[in-house]
Amino acid sequence: MVVASHAPERNRALDRLFPNVDAVVVDAVHHDGGPIPPLDVELAASVDGATDARRREFAIGRRCAAIALAAAGSTDTRVDRHVDRSPIWPAGWTGSIAHSSGYVVAVAARRSDGWGIGIDAEHIDAVDDDVAREVLTPNELAELGGSSVALGRRREATVVFAAKEAFFKAQYPFTGRWVNFSDVELVQHVAAGERSGVATLRAGAATAVLGEFDWPIEARWTLLGEVVVVGVKVARTVVDH
Repeated sequence: MVVASHAPERNRALDRLFPNVDAVVVDAVHHDGGPIPPLDVELAASVDGATDARRREFAIGRRCAAIALAAAGSTDTRVDRHVDRSPIWPAGWTGSIAHSSGYVVAVAARRSDGWGIGIDAEHIDAVDDDVAREVLTPNELAELGGSSVALGRRREATVVFAAKEAFFKAQYPFTGRWVNFSDVELVQHVAAGERSGVATLRAGAATAVLGEFDWPIEARWTLLGEVVVVGVKVARTVVDH
């Protein structure tokens, strides 16, 4: 990270990743060897046996989420954990947590049955050739220059990867199912040299999960130091009553 270390605090610039949503984004930058924020007994048990680095990022993520919830207006700021490791937000609230390379970010907003939000953060060099072949479609690879992602295009490839991850997080609370990387495709790519922008996701496969949402979907992204942060909002085609 080429960003000074700081404790969890609201980042209003990142709020703009979620237009038309009263979302609050809180982030933090930490380094290995720093203090591990305290967790309650149940949450501490959920990461028992993990490395210090994992426990640190988990605890800081929960702290970011708690601050985001409080700033958004929630009196309950505890984010529990499902057995599948996805977060359990307080009743009436939703959000998303991400971490990468010493960077942690969380977003919180009032829950809606009609839409969901997801956030992801990845180091700009997260996508090498092996990862690219796993997470990018042939069309996406072609847009970035072929089967081998040039070093200078890894940032753009990372935006594609993070946009898909953010979408997966946004849809999961409604469907309870994951989708394949090849099921979603970025069709409006990132121009070299840009530090923020809006990309477009489309459904690349006709699946029941993808059919629950309106397409195309915007993926708003920004570059913070050496970390790409992407926010996605999904709108449901059918709302539960």
